[in-house]
Amino acid sequence: MLKILLVDDEEPICKGMRVKLSMSLHSEMYEYRYALDGASGIAVSRSWQPDIIIMDINLPDMAGTDPMLSIQSLSPDTVFLALSAYDNYTYVRSMLVHGAI
Repeated sequence: MLKILLVDDEEPICKGMRVKLSMSLHSEMYEYRYALDGASGIAVSRSWQPDIIIMDINLPDMAGTDPMLSIQSLSPDTVFLALSAYDNYTYVRSMLVHGAI
């Protein structure tokens, strides 16, 4: 079973992602959780060990790169997807440089 974690400070986006996933994947194929800030994302990652993390690049307590690097040090096989509403590539670039898709 695929474990997917979304780290984003916008709860409506987190709940909307759950709906999108349920429309795209069978519920027995994945588990989904979300965290509303970087510290919570790190904590969930430690205890739950997700396969995929969709990470907002701008969180209220830290930049998306910070929790990403922390999680990568504990779980190097985790796949990261950078999430951004910014139209400026500079914001996303730091996550891409560290291996996010």
